[in-house]
Amino acid sequence: LASISHSQISRRLNQISTSVFQIIFQALVQQAGIQMGFDKISNNLGRIYLIDASVISLCLSRYRWAEFRKTKGGIKLHLRLRLFDRGVLPDHAEITAAKPSDRSQMDNLVVEEADAINIFDRGYVDYKKFDDYCQKGIKFITRLKSNAVATVQKENPIAPGYAIKRDCIVILGKNHNKMEFSLRLLETTDTEGNPVTIVTND
Repeated sequence: LASISHSQISRRLNQISTSVFQIIFQALVQQAGIQMGFDKISNNLGRIYLIDASVISLCLSRYRWAEFRKTKGGIKLHLRLRLFDRGVLPDHAEITAAKPSDRSQMDNLVVEEADAINIFDRGYVDYKKFDDYCQKGIKFITRLKSNAVATVQKENPIAPGYAIKRDCIVILGKNHNKMEFSLRLLETTDTEGNPVTIVTND
C-alpha cells in the first residue's frame, strides 16, 4: 500500500475477531524467540519470567462496561515477559477489566515448570497461592508489602560488603492467614538507597 489512514485500520479492526490477533501475537513471539534464541539465562538460573500489569485508560462515557473509577474507565493488560541475556520478549498476555486485582490472573501467568523462576511485584502477593507454589515446587520471587507480618525462624550470616543487608528464613502472615511453608527473606536497597524487601521460595 502507498498509504493507509487510521480510520481505515480502525474500521477493519472492528470487523476482525480478537482471536486473530492472539494468533498473530503468538506467531510474532515465536519468530522473535527463534531469532533471539530460546537459551536459558546465564549462570544456570534457568528460565526467568517477569509478570506485571498495566492499566490502559478508556473513555468512560463510551465504554461503560470498563468502569474503573467514578469518572474513569479502563482495561488491564496482564503481561508475562521472558528474560534473555539479550533482553526481554513478551511471552503471554491477558486482558481484563481494570477493577480486578493483579493477583486474579496469577493462575494464567505463573509458569509451573521446574526450571522456571517467576518474578512479580507486590500486587501479586497471595499467601495461599504461595503455599500452593511451595508445595508444587513452583519457584517465585516477589517484593514484600511494608505491612506484612513476618515471623523470623532463622537468621543467616551476611558477608561483609555484601549487597544483601539481611538474609533470614521467615513464616509470613498470622492467625488464619498464616503460611504453612517458610520463605527466604532478603533485605537490600535500590539504586537510590531506598529499602527493598524480597521473599522467595528458591
